[in-house]
Amino acid sequence: MILRLVRVHNFSIFESAEANFGPGLTAISGESGAGKTLLLEAVRLALGGRQDAAVVRSGCDQAVIEVLFEVEPGELAGLADPDGQILVRRQISATGRSIFALNGQLSSAAAVRQAGAQLVDMTTQGEPAEILSPARQRALLDAYAGLTERLAERTRLQAELRQLEAAASALGGDERSRRRQLELLAYQTREIAAAGLEVGEEERLRQRRRLLSEREALLAALGGAREAILGGGRPGAYDLLARAQAAVGRFHALSPELEEWAEEARAILEAVQDLGQRLALMGEGVEMSQGEAAALDERLLLIEDLKRKYGDDIGAVLAFGERAAAELERLNSAESELARLEASRHTLGAQLAALDAAIWQGRQEAAQRLAPEVEAELAVLGFLSARFGIDVEGEAVRFWFQPNPGEQPQAVTAIASGGEQSRLLLALRQVGKADERRVLLLDEVDQGLGGDSAQTVARRLKDLARLIQVVAVTHQAVVASHADHHLAIGKEVVDGRTLGLIAPLSGEERVGEIARMLAGTQEGLSRDHARELLRVNLPH
Repeated sequence: MILRLVRVHNFSIFESAEANFGPGLTAISGESGAGKTLLLEAVRLALGGRQDAAVVRSGCDQAVIEVLFEVEPGELAGLADPDGQILVRRQISATGRSIFALNGQLSSAAAVRQAGAQLVDMTTQGEPAEILSPARQRALLDAYAGLTERLAERTRLQAELRQLEAAASALGGDERSRRRQLELLAYQTREIAAAGLEVGEEERLRQRRRLLSEREALLAALGGAREAILGGGRPGAYDLLARAQAAVGRFHALSPELEEWAEEARAILEAVQDLGQRLALMGEGVEMSQGEAAALDERLLLIEDLKRKYGDDIGAVLAFGERAAAELERLNSAESELARLEASRHTLGAQLAALDAAIWQGRQEAAQRLAPEVEAELAVLGFLSARFGIDVEGEAVRFWFQPNPGEQPQAVTAIASGGEQSRLLLALRQVGKADERRVLLLDEVDQGLGGDSAQTVARRLKDLARLIQVVAVTHQAVVASHADHHLAIGKEVVDGRTLGLIAPLSGEERVGEIARMLAGTQEGLSRDHARELLRVNLPH
């Protein structure tokens, strides 16, 4: 994979600028204060690095950074587009708010940072290198140890174990929890079945209970109504109507009208008699046996209790009981399946334990090999008395670094010097170069170096750049002279405002820049020396 393009708009001192990159080693140079590190800073921010509103060019509403990567076919599938490109865009407002996009789609900062971790290893001013984070330390050691297949196998076994545990949980979980579940389901099904509920029962019971609660008043009303209709101590409606029917009915043969009236009167008499008799029957229905009201209240309390536990009405309670009974039957029939799952879990657990032990042993052995190799590489890069070590405790991997004798060893995450970070990162990537494809971006990699040390760093950069893309901000002419590509960062004042410039260098322009890096001037012998450096260090 390679970093192909960085484009910025209203970013720091840049109004609108872009830099194109190619394979191999790219050197970035410029005079002090010109903003050499801003290109790397732009990449860091685009990939989700922390920022503040100060990166927005003064007087502008927002800054925009775009970074384009290209990968080989099939590489980073799911991240790259069909053309093998990954475009990351970040928009930073003057208030500090950011909007991210991946390949034209809005994205979260977390997703962009995750993508960036797969694309680059880098150091920038004031920010610890991501490769120096604990997770990357472990990943680098694992890659060096050749544990990729074992780690993939462990991930697969862990996924299988989770599936088995989920299946066992669906059957009732472990033996204790399964027993608890069985006891609960058995209790629930017994309680609901023992109640003998019927749909519509509650409404009938409540109606009967309301009727009984009005019993005395209702009986009095029914008795009065019956006496008014059928009579009692005095004639009722039936008696009076019967008299009228008898008085007129004996003349029914005298005219059709009388005949019709007599028939209607007889029918009404029958209806009135029926009404009175029904009132008597209703009165009998209001009669209650001893304790009936208490029994009704007890039954209604039982129904309320079951509804509170299992559903809003009797239908829902019965449905719950059916489901509980089905689940109880399923769990009771799951003994053999649980036994099989438990045996499989035991086997997987043993395999994982053995694999964990092998991974831990592999890390321990790799740490003992990697540490002296990195230490030796650091000596080549100018840390002649530095010490480097690796501690492995369980899953935790900790790199530590002692740059000078007598100083306290420190975790590499605590390294503050940009030059130390960059050269340590270079050493780690140099030793593990066969296992890493990420683009390497280094700031101040040659800080404080000169002579043979600078020449050695240049050769190491060039050597690594034959395998991966390397971009380095440099102060050293010898480093720049080894680069396949050279970018110069400068600035000028236009209409009273500073304007950043990015220029790709070749030919005499590159000779002049290297001459300036050598002697502070682009004239005289420094140009001849610059040509000689380029002749010796660049392939022809």
